[in-house]
Amino acid sequence: MIYPFHGRRLARAIVVETIYNAELLNLNIDEVFESISRMKKEYFMSIINEIKKEKIREKFIKDLENWDEILNFSKAIINSYKENKEKIEMILRENIKGDWDYERIFLLEKSILKTAVSELLALNTPYKVIISEALSIGDYFVSQEAVKLINAILDGIVKGLKV
Repeated sequence: MIYPFHGRRLARAIVVETIYNAELLNLNIDEVFESISRMKKEYFMSIINEIKKEKIREKFIKDLENWDEILNFSKAIINSYKENKEKIEMILRENIKGDWDYERIFLLEKSILKTAVSELLALNTPYKVIISEALSIGDYFVSQEAVKLINAILDGIVKGLKV
């Protein structure tokens, strides 16, 4: 399956993967980001000639042409995450209620949530876009049940932050 994310969604997916890997393996987040972004670029460059559908190939070419912009957007989210890590943890713990508690949520779902909250706290992206993007990324990485949980948590966070 060809990687389905492009543009800013690709930037967000890179952040999700970075947070996930850095926390799972207890590694430096900046080093993980550099490694993942380099691997993604190499992957995109290696598959362009194999993509038969012109519209899909054009998306990959456009991403490579805008690679610095994509990485800058990713870095802005990661910088927000690093600067607000404790606040993000607190926000998530306060908003995960009902049958779930923070410790029961898988690291991948937490990584999607942390990416979204990091963007909410630091960038001027409309909250509806942030939630939609988190759910789209979730559709690829986690179960539908987990996507519903992510949606409910982010909705509660947005209401609490009065965005």
